[in-house]
Amino acid sequence: MALTIQQSKQIKEYLVGKIRYKLTTYNPETNSMPFHFRLLGKDRMALFSFIHSVNTMLGTSILSKLAK
Repeated sequence: MALTIQQSKQIKEYLVGKIRYKLTTYNPETNSMPFHFRLLGKDRMALFSFIHSVNTMLGTSILSKLAK
């Protein structure tokens, strides 16, 4: 079953809204990660941490929408 154009648009708007919210409110859980900083570097670690957080937030958000 394919999505309608309206459903596709609603999903896109929902995801964009969630990502924008995350961009404005993101705060890493911890600042002390010496192993990760040495392995990836501080900039890459910050990027990895943000992307992981967005993926977790989107997955949780979508699953909670589906469960309703």
